[in-house]
Parts: sequence; structure tokens; C-alpha cells
Amino acid sequence: MTKIKMESDANVVCTALCSSQFDKAPIGVLLREIKFQMFVSFVNVRVKHCPRACNFLAHNLAGVGANLTLGGVLLWLAAH
Repeated sequence: MTKIKMESDANVVCTALCSSQFDKAPIGVLLREIKFQMFVSFVNVRVKHCPRACNFLAHNLAGVGANLTLGGVLLWLAAH
């Protein structure tokens, strides 16, 4: 995998990952490390803001995962 597209409903996260605006913030070291890892691990990285209304399914799915017990497994079966 050489290309990655990341979407987030958190505009400040997108801004932080696409600029140096927050590099001197208290979490600046972490942001710089994330950016470094993104750009040395992938040939093409795109970060895009996506309003929560457009990201409804992913937001709810993340909530389901966050509510699993540690080590819990959720099996999703779909009919084809």
C-alpha cells in the first residue's frame, strides 16, 4: 500500500496534519511524528475534512468498536 486517503470530521486534525500551524502546541511533538510517519511510509498521502453528516456510518461504526470490551470481537455477517 503506497497511497492513503484519510478523512476526518475534525477540521482541526486535518489542519494539524496538513500544516505546521500546531507544531508548537503541547501535542506538537506527536503531530510532527504522525506527519513524519505518514510521509515516510506512503508515497501519496491525502488528508481531507469530511463533515460528520457525510461520515455518519463511519462515526457510528467507530462508536460500536469503542464500546466493545477489551479483547471483544464483533462479527458482522452480510448476505450476498
